[in-house]
Order: sequence, then structure tokens, then C-alpha cells
Amino acid sequence: MEKRFFDSNFEVVLADTFESKLINYNIRYQVYCDEMGFEDKDVFPDEIEFDEWDKNSVHFLVRHKSSENWLGG
Repeated sequence: MEKRFFDSNFEVVLADTFESKLINYNIRYQVYCDEMGFEDKDVFPDEIEFDEWDKNSVHFLVRHKSSENWLGG
């Protein structure tokens, strides 16, 4: 039942394009810089948080189907 709920309400997308990676990095900025204060906002003036490990990483995004909002990366 939980899987059906998730699958009917959310979609998981491989972030393998330039645009999808920017969405992922912006979500990270929102969490690490805005919400948690873990990273210094001044280091990321474009509101895109990334690091040296990203070039070798695989990223995914989660989108709420009915609102089409990106919820996590």
C-alpha cells in the first residue's frame, strides 16, 4: 500500500541533464544554506550548491505529480 501511494503521488527522475542537475543543486542550496545553515550562502551567490564530488556522482530528483513541484534531490 505504501509503495502504491508513493508511486501514484511522486515520481523519481534521474538528474542526468544540465537543467535537472541545476534543479538538484538548487534544492541542495535551499537545504544546506537556507534551512540548515550548514554552508555559507556567500560561497554560492547563484543559489546553486555543488562540490568536487558532483562530477562523479549520480543524482536523482523527486517530484510531486499533482503540483509538479520538485521536493528533493
